[in-house]
Amino acid sequence: MNSKNIAYQQYVSSNLYDLTLFWISVQILNVTIYTKLMLETNGVPPSSPKPAVGQSAQAYHRTHRKRRILTYVAIFTILLLLIVGGLIFKGWWATRHVLAQHSGVESQALKSPGIDDSDLSTLTTEGAGRINILLLGVGDPGHAGSTLSDTMLIASIEPKSKQVALLSLPRDLYVPIPGFGTDKINAAHSFGENQKSGNGPVLAKKTVSELLDVPIHNFVRVNFRAFKQGVTALGGVSIDVANSLQDSEYPCDKDEKLACGFSLKSGKQILNGDVALKYVRCRKGNCGNDFGRAVRQQQILVAMREKALTLSTLTNPAKLSGLIDTIGDNAKTDLSLSDLKNLVDIIKDIPESAIENKVLDNQADGLVVTANIGGASVVVPKAGVGNYTDIRNLAHSLFADRHIIDESARIIVHNASGKPGLRTTIVKMLESYRYTIVMSDDIPMESTTKLEDFAGEKTKYTRTYLAKRTSVQAVDRTAQAGTGDLVLTLGSDYKGAK
Repeated sequence: MNSKNIAYQQYVSSNLYDLTLFWISVQILNVTIYTKLMLETNGVPPSSPKPAVGQSAQAYHRTHRKRRILTYVAIFTILLLLIVGGLIFKGWWATRHVLAQHSGVESQALKSPGIDDSDLSTLTTEGAGRINILLLGVGDPGHAGSTLSDTMLIASIEPKSKQVALLSLPRDLYVPIPGFGTDKINAAHSFGENQKSGNGPVLAKKTVSELLDVPIHNFVRVNFRAFKQGVTALGGVSIDVANSLQDSEYPCDKDEKLACGFSLKSGKQILNGDVALKYVRCRKGNCGNDFGRAVRQQQILVAMREKALTLSTLTNPAKLSGLIDTIGDNAKTDLSLSDLKNLVDIIKDIPESAIENKVLDNQADGLVVTANIGGASVVVPKAGVGNYTDIRNLAHSLFADRHIIDESARIIVHNASGKPGLRTTIVKMLESYRYTIVMSDDIPMESTTKLEDFAGEKTKYTRTYLAKRTSVQAVDRTAQAGTGDLVLTLGSDYKGAK
């Protein structure tokens, strides 16, 4: 199917209801005008019954006038109900193309934002109180590789402490894709869509979740058109361009096979939808390849949020509905309407200073490098192909649990397992979850792993998490000077952390 046919079908799909409502309104208006003319021609239409025998003309006209008023009221009531109902149906018509059925684990913090997350029995794992959303960027229909998600960004929100962490993944990251072997991570969405339309985000969520060892609760997917429409609907976004950009190979809008180039001067400026898209897509010249554009994508995302809050777009149901209506088929999410409302209520009070940005890149202190596998240019962990430990540790650290941070329990780790390398592995893993390790050492072998609590109530959350993480039952001890709050001793029976 060519791009013109696709565009025509999208136009018809998005405007069919408007045309139908307009046609009905015109027909009712025609009936109203016709009825009015008939009733007002000589007082009554020619075919109307004459006054009954013995009925005066005045009584007849009084009765007829009441009927005429009732007719007007009935017609306009029907018209009003159709218009109001039409507006409601119009909202449903638009949102049904945007909202997808949810699958996988859900965030209780999003479903029940008022829930008390201090209940120890509800603490399943570190960071369970966060909301993790995968943002996917794909091409427009007809675009080459339109089902590949070249933008993959995780937004993790801590609703109680009002913190947000953004982590961008390079599209060429070489990872296991459930059911499809190992490939570039952007292919996960494409493989899913090829299986079944709408399954792309589901497989992408599962792939990212298993890669980072964190739950991915929801997704939001947009194509180029949706991105431009969103920025345009906001009246553009204010961006401070750090350095002038020049990409002579940037593709033409009407023909991706041709190069039209793109340039943008440095400094603060308002970007419209077209320019904003080029700003986040350019990756040649001095645009900084995929890693550079990932930084700009996060910058634009934050700017769009700030502009939307300034215009009350996110907090005004009518404006939000209008935005959804504008985007139409070009966006998809498994967030429900109630989820969206709760999410807006949470993020509207989060200051920009509370947003932490991170891009998985190949800088000197980065965790990935470029490589060639099977003739294809890919991105692999610096620790080695297939070794995602450092990447997972980064995700755990970014998407930290507020209870662990708030308590800052002093933890001592004794390695009595007889395995010298275990101490370093466990300490590094625990620190990635933001546990505070004040000391660690290797001691003579002991047979039993144990977790001793010297602090009691003041470190109850850390104790609960640590016990679940190490599969050890904590025991209470009397506080002692110079002793940590929690002491973990790894015995020879230690089977490994969950």
